[in-house]
Amino acid sequence: MVFRDMQDFNLVMLAKQGWNILSNLDKGYRWRIGNGQHIRVWDDPWLKEMGNFKVDSPRVEGLEDIVVSDLWIPGHKEWDVEMIHELFGPRDASAILNIPLSLC
Repeated sequence: MVFRDMQDFNLVMLAKQGWNILSNLDKGYRWRIGNGQHIRVWDDPWLKEMGNFKVDSPRVEGLEDIVVSDLWIPGHKEWDVEMIHELFGPRDASAILNIPLSLC
């Protein structure tokens, strides 16, 4: 394949990368929670089981800026099941609790 200029080449490479991203999503690739300090609970698309990957439950007043690590038991890397059931509807709570937390 011959490209007349770099712009054509860049468009082809961009299309190829876009196709790879879509293909990988179908294979179940997802975010790793990591330390949970950079994923905003209400704003970021982090729930695989939800259609738009975002929390559907209404925001809780005073907790608009929480991050995923705020949903853990303090000092431990495990979900605070009670808190999650208090803050989220059943679908969101289930989607959150089904996410395995990495051991690192």
